[in-house]
Amino acid sequence: MTLILALVCKDGMVFASDGQSATASIAHGMRLGVWQGISKINRLGDDKLWSFSGSEGIGQLVKNQLDKLKETNEGIIKKPLSDSGLQEQLKNIHCSITKAEIERQIACGTKEEHVQSIITIRWQQSQ
Repeated sequence: MTLILALVCKDGMVFASDGQSATASIAHGMRLGVWQGISKINRLGDDKLWSFSGSEGIGQLVKNQLDKLKETNEGIIKKPLSDSGLQEQLKNIHCSITKAEIERQIACGTKEEHVQSIITIRWQQSQ
């Protein structure tokens, strides 16, 4: 279970998370590893933070895509989250990683209809 907390305070905000990550195979129903000391809160430009839950591998994919976006289009990272261009870029990153995760789960033997259900639940929970 992931715990990510954001508190609005008088002089700013406080962000906190747990530091544990697990890698598991849905296809085989077995846990492959658990790590401690994982940082789940990351910077996006000078004035934004992002976090993730789920496997460390997916978090790393998101980080790599956001780093690539920053390298190729640093100006968009400086825009407010309400900016439609930034929202579109973040949506594209989410969709590409979701697609890659579906393909990975199918390659591991998970039936496609089960993977689609898992992704749908995650997407609905995030809205």
